[in-house]
Amino acid sequence: MTLHAGSMIKVGGRVALTAMLAAANLATVGADDDALFSFMPVESGGMVVHSSECTDNGSEWAPGLEEKKVFQHEIRWGDKETGWQLRVGKGGQIYSFVGPFGEAMPPQIHKGSEWNDEVWQLVSICTSKNDRTLVREGKVRKRPLAYFIHGSGVYKRDPKLEETFYNPVLAESSCDSSYAILNWGQHAHVPTIYKSGALYYTRFNTLKDGTIELNYAIHNFGDDVLNYFNTPWGGVRHSNLPVHILSTPDGSYAPTEFIPFAGKGIKSAHLTGGWSGFFTKNDPEAWGIALVFGNSRANHTAAKVRYRWGYAGNKLNPRDYFVSVVNPLVPVKKQETLRVKVYVVVDQLKNISKRVADLVPMASYQVSSFDDAPQVAVQVDSENRSGELKLYAWPKQGTQPLFLLKETKTGKYFASEDLYQFSSRESFSKYHPKYEGDAEVLRPYDGNTEFIKLLGFE
Repeated sequence: MTLHAGSMIKVGGRVALTAMLAAANLATVGADDDALFSFMPVESGGMVVHSSECTDNGSEWAPGLEEKKVFQHEIRWGDKETGWQLRVGKGGQIYSFVGPFGEAMPPQIHKGSEWNDEVWQLVSICTSKNDRTLVREGKVRKRPLAYFIHGSGVYKRDPKLEETFYNPVLAESSCDSSYAILNWGQHAHVPTIYKSGALYYTRFNTLKDGTIELNYAIHNFGDDVLNYFNTPWGGVRHSNLPVHILSTPDGSYAPTEFIPFAGKGIKSAHLTGGWSGFFTKNDPEAWGIALVFGNSRANHTAAKVRYRWGYAGNKLNPRDYFVSVVNPLVPVKKQETLRVKVYVVVDQLKNISKRVADLVPMASYQVSSFDDAPQVAVQVDSENRSGELKLYAWPKQGTQPLFLLKETKTGKYFASEDLYQFSSRESFSKYHPKYEGDAEVLRPYDGNTEFIKLLGFE
């Protein structure tokens, strides 16, 4: 769907509340979310197979885990010998990535953080509020005022949280070559006093040769300045992909030393060739994954970008996780949007240099504000709003997002700008004895609210 600023779109189905209220399955009504993603172009080319069914693909996970609890969508390209299968979790994260090398994602041994840390995801941080103070709770040490908005969900560290709460899905869109998902990012360290004002847009475009274009947008509708990002935070299952390769500006590449993530594995992107990779062995015939993040001023007009890597824990850690992270270092203020484009290539090592050559200059990072946006007409029939609303499909400067919420105890629907409207509140003092403020714990994961969708911006 091609949209132009100022055009009017009549949105029905999933967006029209009258239809939603009558539908038995709200999550699958309509397909008009395309408008919300239309600032993220669809790259036609690679035909993918979509699936909304979580079947057994042979991947082995930590004992006791049920993959169906995290599964949201699957896209596949090519055949088993040379193609790939990517699974997106309910939080918008890549939690499974299968290719000729097997399962690339770690087995999720990290207790209380299954499919939350050891995945490919977006992360946003406000460094001025990210307090590193540790508080001991029994044998566990926590950082009650850590500020990490994950692109997956929350840690199961709140005593009132029994199941992982994944980032609510607010919209989805798909076509022959693309899948897009919009989530409300959640603070991982809970309970917390911090609110999240981060909307995470992800579009997976598949090009003709099977290259995946990861098209990200982080929109900040909150009051905090977000200034440290992971785009993506990621990594691989080290036992399947034990060789980490980093490119150099002269076009060559070489394996890196096997070092811990907290070590010296940090390099400015312009000191690399703009890509890294993980392979089954250091051999031209070896299969693996390359992540293309760019290395030039043209790539990084908005931000200083660095690349980080290293193993999690120690060499024999059962987490089996080697971390890979791209960090754009740039402030994103209220009503601004960080847009990022990186690429993922699955191939043999002998082919990677040639395939990434054209992709490196296309990687990009930019902070923008939308001066204008197409309008959408939304028919609303809720407790507090009724009739036709004319909203903007994109976060136009000066607007705030409007959401459809359901209060679970009453079953009533509300159109609201406040995602915490029905969240329970509690004193924060017992979770952080040294805290002297009066802000309360907010729990969007308490079951009081069903987050239906983003209606638009007004």
